[in-house]
Amino acid sequence: MTRRRRPGLWLALCILVLTGAGWAIGELVNGVADPLDQTVQAFFVGHRETSRTVAMRAITDLGSSALLIPVAVGAGLLWHRRAGTWRPLLLLVGAYAGAWLLQRTIKLFTQVPRPPATEAVGVFSGYAFPSGHATDAAAVYGMLAVLLAAALPRRSAKAAVWTVAVVVVGLVGLSRIYLGGHWLTDVLAGFAVGAAWFSSLLVVTQNRAAPSLTPAEPTAAAPSPRPGTSPSG
Repeated sequence: MTRRRRPGLWLALCILVLTGAGWAIGELVNGVADPLDQTVQAFFVGHRETSRTVAMRAITDLGSSALLIPVAVGAGLLWHRRAGTWRPLLLLVGAYAGAWLLQRTIKLFTQVPRPPATEAVGVFSGYAFPSGHATDAAAVYGMLAVLLAAALPRRSAKAAVWTVAVVVVGLVGLSRIYLGGHWLTDVLAGFAVGAAWFSSLLVVTQNRAAPSLTPAEPTAAAPSPRPGTSPSG
């Protein structure tokens, strides 16, 4: 029995996420979020330690293009090899490419400066809003979670996939604030934009479930009719 699709559910999610992103941008433009950004930034700067910094530098790479592109392409190719469909690859690559284009475009329009370079761990260039790492990670890991959860039969497995995705994306965002590359509002907006994009992508593609990772069994050929008989009409 084929499961009923609910594209309206994804459309509602897109509306909610986009509303949140619009609110974040409005708050930033009006300067309302500035005190919160400054407070959070000061907290992380005051609580840096060598071991934490090493860990955060490693975690932040989980949202870099150098890792996300191989993850998207590799997972998509693996899906094609096992299930014989290109759809997961197209969705994953589309999730990354669209998120990258969105965050780059928004940065050009908002032109929000990054936190002071004197408070940063490392060198960060370009504009801050939204966080590119947070946007791209939310889109790619979110899409991967959707595909995996749709292909797994057990609810516990689905929940585990989503938990891992949320934790990874959250840690990427946290690392960007800790390292001084972004403000809190940059990261929150990145989460919103990334989630909005992969949700929109699913709505456009009618939110069809991903094929199973298990190769499909070959269909048995129908028996040939006996000589002298004709198939029933």
